[in-house]
Amino acid sequence: MIYRYCTPAGFDIPLNLRLRASRIYEFNDPFELAFGIQTETAGDNVKKDFEEGLELLTQWKVKLKEQNISFKEDSIEDLIEKVVDFQISDLRRVVKLFRDQWNETHGVSCFSKFPDIIQMWAHYADYHKGIVIGLDEKVLTSNPEELADIIYDNEFIRIPVFANPNNIALYEPYIKNILHRKEERWGYEKEVRVYINLEEKSLDGRFYRDIPAEAVKEIYLGLRTDETTEIIAKEIANREKYKHLNVFKMTVHPDEYKLVPEPI
Repeated sequence: MIYRYCTPAGFDIPLNLRLRASRIYEFNDPFELAFGIQTETAGDNVKKDFEEGLELLTQWKVKLKEQNISFKEDSIEDLIEKVVDFQISDLRRVVKLFRDQWNETHGVSCFSKFPDIIQMWAHYADYHKGIVIGLDEKVLTSNPEELADIIYDNEFIRIPVFANPNNIALYEPYIKNILHRKEERWGYEKEVRVYINLEEKSLDGRFYRDIPAEAVKEIYLGLRTDETTEIIAKEIANREKYKHLNVFKMTVHPDEYKLVPEPI
């Protein structure tokens, strides 16, 4: 199960059977898809590439001249330095293009692994006045690549620098990991993401993905939800297609810092 924290507007999920997709650049973390460069190993990598293929050395001399980058013809050290500088700059440019392209073509719907995270209720569910929708991810999608657990780490993913263009395949795992990495202080979210290909916008100008009713398994009401929100949840659960749906109301544990779901 995965859990979507939201305001009561999140009833749109069971009512219209769709997930809203957000663009990466709309997220509240400015370091989404951030990355670094392995600058300390760049020189050694480039030197090794040159040693393994002397024709590569000639090709880079031509390329640097085409780019109007001056270098000392008789200094391999200077050539390596100029190639490293060029490759670092080019890597940053290419990954930015990748980020821009991903932002235009892929949306993300964010979930958590747990429905009872106090901070999540405060930050994303209208200070406990909202709801949490529980979805069965196995019903939601059969494609594991559409789901990703976020890894929390204080270190950037850092991409290595090479001179040989044939090494470009080595970058793929780094790029994939960039998509799933956030700084450790976000770890309380226990985030799971559903990636959604962006197609035509709906009439309200947003992007959605249709989901089956069988995927919607649970609704949790916050501590401070009002009577109207509870009535809507019960009405949804009474619909024929939601006979499998369970509704809970969050309560406070009497002896611990915990939220306890009570069936209603």
